[in-house]
Amino acid sequence: MGAEEVEGSPLEVPILLADNFKKSLSWSMKGKPFFNPFWFRPVDAAPLTAFRILFGLIMIWEIGRYFAYSRIEKYYIDPLFFFTYPLFSFVSPLPGNWMYLVFILMGTSALFIALGLFYRIAAACFFLTYSYAFLIDCTQYNNHYYFICLLGLLMFCIPAHRNVSLDACRKPGIQTAKIPFWCLFLLKFQIIIVYFFGGVAKLNSDWLRGEPMRHWLEDTTTLPWINEVLTSEPSVYFFSYGGLVFDLFIGFALLNNKTKPIAVFLVLMFHLTNAWMFSIGIFPYLMIAATVLFLQAETINEYFLRFLSLAKGEGGGDENLKNEPRISVLIFLGIYCAIQILLPLRHWLYPGNVNWTEEGHRFSWHMKLRDKYGDIGFVIRDPSTGKMWKWRMEDDLTQRQIGKMSGRPDMILQYASYIKDTLNWQGYEGYQIFADSTVSLNFREPSPLIDPSVDLSKVEFSPWIYNNWILHLEED
Repeated sequence: MGAEEVEGSPLEVPILLADNFKKSLSWSMKGKPFFNPFWFRPVDAAPLTAFRILFGLIMIWEIGRYFAYSRIEKYYIDPLFFFTYPLFSFVSPLPGNWMYLVFILMGTSALFIALGLFYRIAAACFFLTYSYAFLIDCTQYNNHYYFICLLGLLMFCIPAHRNVSLDACRKPGIQTAKIPFWCLFLLKFQIIIVYFFGGVAKLNSDWLRGEPMRHWLEDTTTLPWINEVLTSEPSVYFFSYGGLVFDLFIGFALLNNKTKPIAVFLVLMFHLTNAWMFSIGIFPYLMIAATVLFLQAETINEYFLRFLSLAKGEGGGDENLKNEPRISVLIFLGIYCAIQILLPLRHWLYPGNVNWTEEGHRFSWHMKLRDKYGDIGFVIRDPSTGKMWKWRMEDDLTQRQIGKMSGRPDMILQYASYIKDTLNWQGYEGYQIFADSTVSLNFREPSPLIDPSVDLSKVEFSPWIYNNWILHLEED
């Protein structure tokens, strides 16, 4: 169709064009607005419903592990000092045993999410309590904890309680078997981001030469014949390159109906193998559960949801789909997706090996691809007399915190700032603070991480600029 000629006076032309543009936006399909054919078109809620239930149950399991292994006491009550995140230095644990209440609320809200009971309140409570515990101490940082925080946020934003839920029993008016497409898209997008950037992070020289996988496989099993097979060079490169290819392409394979069956099989094999070989908590099972988002709704209804006795929506609440705040949803989608794409790329703004310097490492899906350990000590110097002595870290930190801090420059500087404040409070102002740090990355010989000649009492860390007091790794 050729372009129509717009007639009228020069003053009328802009008005006519604006009117035509407005008409194009109100183009309808069966009476529905322009945006509906893609982002707001109704799709079956079964995948989202199944994921809501599985997510809630896995979170109950995860929180139960904190009680079973006394992690609440070890991580949030016993430590005297906590390493905070940039912009969140105000976050601190509740005093005494009140942190137990936080995890009780967290577990209860996870149960209510699974049941779909008071869902919005439960999802908000879970997101806030889990994120709060996550932000208390970056010693506990783990990619799958960050992943759970994001899923908690998305589950709060998405109406996952309109089908097979106690809320749908209480309020039949919200009951529906359909959801807007953007709800399912957003969760799928997040899963693919985790996989894809996990693969991108493996595109580094160490991983491509089989490290640290070569050393990890040596500790996988004590059975001689299995150990002999796993530690062979073909196995080392199979696991290294297999994990790389899997991460890069599995999310897209799950989207394609032709490759979906084999992709689901590979997801099961990959994550169950990881759960057997490595100690990585609930992450493999959470990713297996997330695979239901990519399955056909008919399959989920037939083999999963039909066994539940809760009410299943039949479309009575479809009117809710017409009341979506479309512009707000699209703005949220755009901002959230842009952040998730750009944030994992920020380490390219800094020089050096990100696995060594840590600049841009967190929140970037650098998952299970390095082995890093080191030794750290702090030396205090009186500039007026030249007298020097070592600071006793054990008085403030747990062994876990010391181990984590030894390879992370921002935590080293944060603790040096604490030492400075402590000395000033004791009346020892102007004392110099030096770090003696040696770190091994992927089983290399240990090397200095922090410039030992830099007085850390005069250094301020910034997550936005290059910190030149961090020494670079001399590559082999």
